[in-house]
Amino acid sequence: MKAEKPMEDYGMELNEQVLTEEEQEELAQESDEENAKR
Repeated sequence: MKAEKPMEDYGMELNEQVLTEEEQEELAQESDEENAKR
């Protein structure tokens, strides 16, 4: 890893990957709840 690249950018990329996984689970739960209401 180049020292030139800010750690923030590197951290943001990792966080985005983690968030997308968590968000996908949350969205799946939310859609299930929405379907249950209908």
